[in-house]
Amino acid sequence: MGMNYIKTYKLFENSDEEVYFRSNKSSIKKICEEFKIKNYSINPDGTVNVDGDVDLSSLNLKRLPLRFGIVHGNFDCSKNKLTSLEGSPKEITKDFLCHENNLNSLKGGPKKVTRAYECHRNQLTSLEGSPIQVNSFKCCINQLTNLEGGPRFVTNTYNCSSNLLTSLHGAPEKVYDFNCSFNKLKTLEGCPPELSVIQLHVNEIYDPKGIGDIKINKPIEGWTAANHIHAYETPLEKVIEIFGNDYNFMQSLKYNYFMGGNKISESRFVEACDDLGVAAPDEIEGYEWV
Repeated sequence: MGMNYIKTYKLFENSDEEVYFRSNKSSIKKICEEFKIKNYSINPDGTVNVDGDVDLSSLNLKRLPLRFGIVHGNFDCSKNKLTSLEGSPKEITKDFLCHENNLNSLKGGPKKVTRAYECHRNQLTSLEGSPIQVNSFKCCINQLTNLEGGPRFVTNTYNCSSNLLTSLHGAPEKVYDFNCSFNKLKTLEGCPPELSVIQLHVNEIYDPKGIGDIKINKPIEGWTAANHIHAYETPLEKVIEIFGNDYNFMQSLKYNYFMGGNKISESRFVEACDDLGVAAPDEIEGYEWV
């Protein structure tokens, strides 16, 4: 689908003729026909509004064929060879899917997405260009070292797992389920201040600095306190286990026994255990008493 157009379009790259090709109404209509885009209208500036879904996935595209305005539906440009989101809709009323491309940033992408924004499996080193608010955000399996430029408010899930994160700075201010597993995190500084679930699996977190300021919202009905913090295969998991559940662990942090790195103040830790009614261990795997 659309291969004749793609070959023709390459003739106009980086030329004045390209601008005409993308803004001339007859050419736009031809492109819409080639890509089976229906229920569309052409704006005076050459952008295209669509009342319905736009599916441009798996077409070997190196760039988007049109400049879109508002799409009242899903916009799927996933599984191509895109290196830029230029031409993306300004607003999408459902999902925006740009995963599995060659993107290194989200510049040029939509500023308003009502539901899911999925940009996983790219080469992203920056989240600049993200919308401020989305329902869910999936940027896992990229090359991110921080979350600067990402959405500030995420209603449901935020998945930034399997990156190269050494910092959570730029994380949303509010989210339901925050997944930062499989990264290179050593602290939780910068983590969302308000959430319900945080997933930390397979990181190098010894000192949970930052987590003590979290406001944990009510869990999913039927979940226990232990479901709030998932820290499997992290050094921190051993400390949480001592206190029995997340609630006691969070209460223990006010004793300030973490001293940086893998150092723990033995006297402060014992005091926390005594006050919370748990047995203090002789040692904690991976940590040193000071």
